[in-house]
Amino acid sequence: MAAKAEAYLERALTVARAQQAKSWELRAAMSLARLWRGQGKRKEARDLLAPVYGCSPKASTRST
Repeated sequence: MAAKAEAYLERALTVARAQQAKSWELRAAMSLARLWRGQGKRKEARDLLAPVYGCSPKASTRST
């Protein structure tokens, strides 16, 4: 089930980026990052969200 959700969210992210729909890109990225965080993929989640927020993960001062 998680693999199917991941595939749908990755597709949503691709479509949002292609359409330059920033709010939908953020929504899809946050949902995918939340899924990955639940799977223990914290680094991947941070790396996904960093460009959406316009910052680098190394610049973050928040610890996880």
